[in-house]
Amino acid sequence: MSNGVLLFANNNDQIDYVKQSVFLATQIKRHMNCGVAIATDSPDYLKDGFTKHNSAVDHIIPIDWHVTQTTQYKRFRDGTKAEKSLMWKNTNRSSAYELTPFDQTIVLDTDVMINNAKLQDCFQQPHDFLIDRHPVDVHLTRYDPTFDRISDKSVQFFWATAFFFRKTNLTKMLFETIGHVKENYNFYRMMYQIQPTKLRNDFVFSIAIHILNGFQTNPDWPHSMPARMFMTTDKDILHKIKDDKMTFLLDKETHPGQYTVNSVKGVNVHCMNKFSLGRCIDEVWS
Repeated sequence: MSNGVLLFANNNDQIDYVKQSVFLATQIKRHMNCGVAIATDSPDYLKDGFTKHNSAVDHIIPIDWHVTQTTQYKRFRDGTKAEKSLMWKNTNRSSAYELTPFDQTIVLDTDVMINNAKLQDCFQQPHDFLIDRHPVDVHLTRYDPTFDRISDKSVQFFWATAFFFRKTNLTKMLFETIGHVKENYNFYRMMYQIQPTKLRNDFVFSIAIHILNGFQTNPDWPHSMPARMFMTTDKDILHKIKDDKMTFLLDKETHPGQYTVNSVKGVNVHCMNKFSLGRCIDEVWS
C-alpha cells in the first residue's frame, strides 16, 4: 500500500506556493518515510525552477486552474503593519481523492513546516479519515473563538490545513459530499449562517462532515490526527528557520506593531504569514 503527502500549490502574483511546497517536500523527505506529490497550475515552473531540490518531489500533478476554479481575493498580512489583497486560489482541495497517486494520503497546506516524524502514525492507525478541530497557537495565551465553530451559532469547526484519508467507500462518499457543498456553497453558507462570502476549505469540510453525521455532532467521527499541530497567524512573523528550530516574532495583541520572541523546536507548525515564510526559505537555501 503506497503512502504519501499531497500538496496543492497555485501561485499568485506575490506568494510563491510552489517554492513553499518544494521546501516542505524536503522536510517531509527528511522526517517521514513516504512519497510527495504536488498538484499545481505551474508544473513547468516546478520542474525547471527547483532542480536542486526536485529529488524530494515524487509526483507532479498539473491542474488547470482557469478552467475549473473560482477566483477569489483575500487579505494577506505580513505582520501587523503590512497587508495586501491578492488572488487566493484555494478551492481545489475537494479533488484530493481523485488526484492523489497514493492509497493513503496526508494533505497539507504548503505553509506547514514539518519538524518531526509524528504524522507517519497516520499510515499505521485503523481509521480511514483523520482531521483536527483545534490547532495549538504558539502564542499559548492567545485564544481565537473562530476556531470553535464555523459561525457563532453553527456547527463545529474542522481544520482542513492537515488531514488524512485512506481510499475507501466512506472517504469517497465524504469527498463527493465536499464537492457537492463546494458547488452549492452560497446555499450552504446561508444555511449554516456563515457571514464571509469567500469559500474556505475549513467551512466546506466542516459542513460535509456535519451532513455525513446525519446533521448531528458525532464525538466518534471523525478522529483527530495523531499529533497536534501548532500554528501562528499572519500577524506573527517567522524570523528564522534553522534545522528543526523555528523562531517567531509573535504579535502583541494589545500593542500593535510590537512583538514577543518565541522559538519552538521539533514540532510541526502552520505558518500563516507566507511572506515571512518565503524570506526564511530563501535564507535557508542561500
